Amino acid sequence: MHYVGKASVSWTEEESRGKQKILIYYSALESYFDDHHFIWGEDPRRNPASSDKKLKLPAGIHRFPFSYTLPQKPMPCSFEGELGNVRYSIKAIIERPWKYHHSTKKLFSVGGVPYDLNKEHHALTPIRCEDHKTVCCLCCATGPISLSASTDRKAYVPGESVSISAFLENNSNRNIHSTEAELIQSVTYIAYRGGHYGVRHSRTISHVVTSLKSEGCDRGGTVTWNDKKFKLPPTPPTGLHGCYFININYFIKFTADVVATPFDMDLMLPIVIGNIPLHCLYREEELTSTPSDAGFPRPTYKHVYSGSAEVHDKDDDEYMYGDRHFAPVYSYYDWHDMVTQLTSKK
Repeated sequence: MHYVGKASVSWTEEESRGKQKILIYYSALESYFDDHHFIWGEDPRRNPASSDKKLKLPAGIHRFPFSYTLPQKPMPCSFEGELGNVRYSIKAIIERPWKYHHSTKKLFSVGGVPYDLNKEHHALTPIRCEDHKTVCCLCCATGPISLSASTDRKAYVPGESVSISAFLENNSNRNIHSTEAELIQSVTYIAYRGGHYGVRHSRTISHVVTSLKSEGCDRGGTVTWNDKKFKLPPTPPTGLHGCYFININYFIKFTADVVATPFDMDLMLPIVIGNIPLHCLYREEELTSTPSDAGFPRPTYKHVYSGSAEVHDKDDDEYMYGDRHFAPVYSYYDWHDMVTQLTSKK
């Protein structure tokens, strides 16, 4: 058996050298454990004499029990990204003398370093942003579009809902096609030019996790959002603590789509996603029907919002068997269901 926990980042970039373009490779690797365990036969590295022994496994079905204890040190949670990942795997290998080895690999999820929202500064403070924009040139200038948006607080766990309030006043001569709130995951990858000893470089990639769309307004009109909610799906926590080469941040992006112009209005509201919820939200005074002995709610675990994908590592070959699809699992607090369950117990 081969047990591996590691983070890896890699990408390529083109650079001009005169009339030519060359491909530059960036990479970084961080190992958390890399252990082997012989569950049948003997390890020739520990006992060189065993390499001369001829062991024969009879035909049939054989079961070899084994166990492995993860190292007791901070490790990041599992993560699959566009330019890098944090992966934990176990590989079973049949070593056959003078033939190709057969192997099968299974990835598994690790919860990682806990992100306790109770230690987050200003976790209950609403996040607010506003802006004004004139979408016409000087020769036909009209009044501006004024937009403000806010969240009900700063910190959440997956399964909780973000409450969004917004107010838009359209004093321009353009219609507002729609208004939309999106949860943006922004991932920064760090790697080194040409390998570990090269120049440090970074790239950031952002994408939409989930969104909520609503109506716009005509010229001279207004749009109001009053605590509109969308639920946070299973996601890795902010920061991806324990990993040096990958950093994750989240934003609520509120957009007003202005008709017939590329100059839309965008507001970015930074939020924090953890995996240990705020205790005060589970108190009896917050949930008026909650019995005092209900205790602190426990999370369920769900696959990442994006679903599974086929996973390949550099050391995989054609003799690797088994299902290669994998989706990390993250803690998930279904706030609405918890309130219902606690209320029904009273």
